[in-house]
Amino acid sequence: TFTSSNWATVQPVTVTGQDDAVDDGDVAYQILTAAATSADPAYNGIDAIDVDAVNNNDDTAAIVANPTTGLTTTENGGTDAFQVTLATPPFNQVTVLLLSSDPAEGTVPSIIQFDPSNWNVAQTVTVTGIDDIAADGDQAYQITGTGSSADVKYYNLSMSPVSVTNSDNDTPGITVTPTSGLTTTEAGGAASFTAKLASQPSQNVAITLSSSDPTEGLPSTLNALSSQLLTFTYLDWNTPQTVTVTGVDDNIDDGDISYNITGTVSSLDNGYNNFYMSNVSTTNSDDDTKGITVGVSGTPTTTEAGGTASFTVVLDTEPTDDVSIGITSSDNTEGAVSAATLTFTNQNWSTAQTVTVTGADDNAVDGDITYTAITTPASSNDANYSGVDPDNVSVINTDDDAIGFQITPTTGLTTTEASGTATFTVKLRSQPFAFDGQ
Repeated sequence: TFTSSNWATVQPVTVTGQDDAVDDGDVAYQILTAAATSADPAYNGIDAIDVDAVNNNDDTAAIVANPTTGLTTTENGGTDAFQVTLATPPFNQVTVLLLSSDPAEGTVPSIIQFDPSNWNVAQTVTVTGIDDIAADGDQAYQITGTGSSADVKYYNLSMSPVSVTNSDNDTPGITVTPTSGLTTTEAGGAASFTAKLASQPSQNVAITLSSSDPTEGLPSTLNALSSQLLTFTYLDWNTPQTVTVTGVDDNIDDGDISYNITGTVSSLDNGYNNFYMSNVSTTNSDDDTKGITVGVSGTPTTTEAGGTASFTVVLDTEPTDDVSIGITSSDNTEGAVSAATLTFTNQNWSTAQTVTVTGADDNAVDGDITYTAITTPASSNDANYSGVDPDNVSVINTDDDAIGFQITPTTGLTTTEASGTATFTVKLRSQPFAFDGQ
């Protein structure tokens, strides 16, 4: 209001911008001045010039996710969540298209929707972890969103990406069934076990098999490249493959021997490279029994005329050290043995050694005499053979003496009437036990 006294004083008019939540840009508007009213006909009805003004916008359309980091899902189906709101009210419905950068690790609902009435009401988005069969470690992925709307401010507008980590529940490993209780035999008896991978590899996995004691048992597979190799790929990693373990024969009485089948892994998959298969415990059943076999055919017989008999001696199993067996005669007046000692080594243990017994002569009519080729207990550092006593051999020495007189000659003697003489001799055929003659 102006008067005749203040008409020349400037009166300020303050214009205050009004806030809204709409991303409507900077908006121009006018301050409208109405026609003046006054008793002074010169001013009455005069319309002052309208004033142009611009209200600067402080709102920006945005699809807001919270939080955008720190989310964790698990391959067991574990979930995590974030919330989404719009930063400004839209003029039309807004559909937010949600996507996972790696659906093999985590998934989200495909859409959420806002309209002008619920634009600032937070909507919860649940992220669900997805299981795989690879030991690939914890995997990072993102959830992204894109607006679809007739409101140009929200059309094709991107949501801030949400970072998520999916915790892995797979571990590199080799499943072996069974790992104990296998039995092989020295007769070539076999046992078997199966092996498969515990998780899918990214590269081929080769398992080289070996035996802790190849003299007792050996593993074998159907692999065409090597009979002691298992190969798994990302396609057949969980298909069990059979390993056959076959007992190996030896000639030693060493009892049932335990040994292990082991496996070393090589692969370009770092999770499996230099991995080790669980040992498979196996026992090889022994089929050897220590012993010394004395071979005799019938009843050995010698004669006083020097006739001989023989027998053989051989070990039943391979010794771990030399084995010596002494041989003596129980009556050297009836027969003598050809060797005082027989020695067997781990080279000649299975070769029979022959002992010859030669009859001894005497002059007595003592009949056929039985005597013994005595085998003494074995001497050896091999505990299996030390002290083992082989069978003795009973021998008969045939007598060649008879009671009587030997007169030579018994015919052809000639004497003469002129007192010519002839002679003959007389002797005993055998040594008498006593002499009573004159």
